[in-house]
Amino acid sequence: MSVRLTMADLFGCSAIIVLLAGVSFGYVAIKPALLKIGLFHALCETPDPTVHCHKQLVRLDTMFSVASYGLNALLFFMGMILDRFGTRLFALGGAVISAFSLLGFGLAIYITQPVLA
Repeated sequence: MSVRLTMADLFGCSAIIVLLAGVSFGYVAIKPALLKIGLFHALCETPDPTVHCHKQLVRLDTMFSVASYGLNALLFFMGMILDRFGTRLFALGGAVISAFSLLGFGLAIYITQPVLA
């Protein structure tokens, strides 16, 4: 493999990692949108969806904590996979996982019952 192709793979994988980490670390920007659509509002005792309760906010913050911890915990294993199998397989796996994750995030509005109660 040429040096130019290796560098292109390396920069491509680095861009994928940076862009996907934004989903986890861009939580402050997406939290108002999640509250606006009423995510976890079933935990609130008030029927008004514009009023946010403590349980709803705690559940949203827990979701962020689990996502950021999971990302940091998996970095070691992601490095091992990248070293062992190379950048192309790593990028392909990341693309497949990202596609399923974003599809699940997009379809989550249709879930009526809590999955992880």
